[in-house]
Amino acid sequence: MIYFHTMRRLILVLAAAAILTAVSFASDNPVILGVEFPAPTEAGWMTGNEKIHFTPYPLQFDIVFYISVEGSVDSVSYPPQRRDIFIKSVMGILKNTRFYPASVNGIPTAFILPAILEFRPEDNKPGLYLHVPFDEPACEMKNRLVEKALSLNGFKLPGVERFPPYYCILPEGEVDEPGYPFIVFEVAVDTAGDLTDYEVIYSSHDICSEVMSNVLLHAELAGALRNGQNINSEFYLIARLFDELSYPSNVWTPSSGVTESDYFEQYRIETVLAIDSIVCPPIPVNMVGGEFSYPSVVSVEDSVEVAVHIDNMGEIDAYQYYFLFSDIMREAADDILNRLEFTPAILLDGRISDFNGLLEITFNNSKKIRIDPKWLPFPETSAGQ
Repeated sequence: MIYFHTMRRLILVLAAAAILTAVSFASDNPVILGVEFPAPTEAGWMTGNEKIHFTPYPLQFDIVFYISVEGSVDSVSYPPQRRDIFIKSVMGILKNTRFYPASVNGIPTAFILPAILEFRPEDNKPGLYLHVPFDEPACEMKNRLVEKALSLNGFKLPGVERFPPYYCILPEGEVDEPGYPFIVFEVAVDTAGDLTDYEVIYSSHDICSEVMSNVLLHAELAGALRNGQNINSEFYLIARLFDELSYPSNVWTPSSGVTESDYFEQYRIETVLAIDSIVCPPIPVNMVGGEFSYPSVVSVEDSVEVAVHIDNMGEIDAYQYYFLFSDIMREAADDILNRLEFTPAILLDGRISDFNGLLEITFNNSKKIRIDPKWLPFPETSAGQ
């Protein structure tokens, strides 16, 4: 259980740990909302003698493990997706994977575990990687998988129902370039969704943390549910003050910005159960409504996924496509990737960072090109939805 400091006490963490989770640490595996997540045992993943299909470009697949109370795999499922022959080729490996069992409130339980299966070449040799909510060797939580796992196992996630309007006027010369002000709260709510305590984990500006702390006291919050029962909850709330928005802001709700695909409006308030070292991922700047306006019509109806590296100025300086496609499509995609602009990624301690992520580019015989940053879900996989 987390013990919070006195209400409204401000704690600025200047040297933050790489990973924070709203959890207790009764064991090496963090506990979130009472859940200790399954993780592959050291001897339970691969022996090194398996034959893996080679791919010259990275491939990622969403899969789901159904794990018994003892930690064995009962079955593996996956949604229809391109090139699922790769999944089928390693199904034997997946079904033989051994896990440390899941537990809820200390009681071992069967568990539905979402994961990402990645085929990635290393030194021109095939490589196979499994990403689950809790990475045992790295002691790292992956928030999107954590939240998906909880949803699959009967939880409704905690979060914000309504956040009041706000603004924060910074003294001249204190506006960060190329970043923006943000505040990270650790929040506790009771079974009724009432705020019982909070703590400022990090704030880029003291004046903003004071303003946003006062606004938080008037926010409408929602606690988690497990199998329809209200439970006490802890989570993180991230408030971002983007330059691209007008202030005072409007009231924020979980549907804010969704219809318009407005990333700045949607992600100015975010709740998560686990925080990576990158607390503010890149936000697309020159994509209105999730679309990029290209100078000419691209006569193609297809989509392509591409792994991108975004530098600390918010520009894509390296990329790799996830599969091969037509020259016409590649030429347009190359040009688009060189034109895209993002806000830079920001670490929990406020420093600017580079970033690796996955984009999907969709062409539809028009000048409007759909760009989907896979690291910015809309909005069903967000906490509080």
